[in-house]
Amino acid sequence: MKIRVLGPSYSIEVPLKVLENKNSSYQQIVVGESEGFGKCLVLDGEIQFATVDEYIYHEMLAYPPAIASGAKNALILGGGDGLLARRLLDFGIETSIVELDKEVMETCKKYFYEEGSSSLDEADIIIGDALEYTGGNYDLIYVDLIDYYKEPALYNREAMEHYKSLLNDSGIIVFHSDYPDMPKIKEAATPLFKNSITYAAYVPSFFSLWTFAMFSDNKIDVEKIEKSDIRGRYFSNDMFWRYKDKAVDVDPNYWEKS
Repeated sequence: MKIRVLGPSYSIEVPLKVLENKNSSYQQIVVGESEGFGKCLVLDGEIQFATVDEYIYHEMLAYPPAIASGAKNALILGGGDGLLARRLLDFGIETSIVELDKEVMETCKKYFYEEGSSSLDEADIIIGDALEYTGGNYDLIYVDLIDYYKEPALYNREAMEHYKSLLNDSGIIVFHSDYPDMPKIKEAATPLFKNSITYAAYVPSFFSLWTFAMFSDNKIDVEKIEKSDIRGRYFSNDMFWRYKDKAVDVDPNYWEKS
């Protein structure tokens, strides 16, 4: 079969050898293998990650906020594959996951256990809706939900206020999105927080520059990230410096003008 790699203004088809194809109560779940990208998780026809380069996305999402915050606990809204949680647990951060679709978790444990889904046996798992979750007082929150262009209601002012209610007074919250959508997320989140920083990384299997934004009422300690000696397969303090602030003022019509 072929899967689509979708963004706000593009669609690319990628051939995939299907290893499993099923429907949960919420979505179609496909695990397949691509000649160029390795094993892939595909939800409702759209690639979520590929084993050949998932570390780029997950390290850049996980490491800068974890370093800057010095968090002792973290909440992931979404992230049912467990690969983000794997990075946080390896940091020694107590991690909770709120995931709507239990079938995604079970499928990932079957096919991506060694890549990081082993974390699903270690993290605190809450099966439920991110917009209905009310527990906790977290140092660090990752909003790792459906992309903005598919579910903008997950990123409106009301949703942002809910996510902030789960954060402690000095905590950091993190969002990610395709390049053109970050200004819309920032527009909704910025009025609620005193400080923010945006950074980016190119993810080949997404065929896109992917952007990340941290928000906090406290100063975000960028210097702590830039002086960190933590190294991943992709992440380093030098890599963060090169990408920092690349997406602060993205033109929403970027793709139409290119």
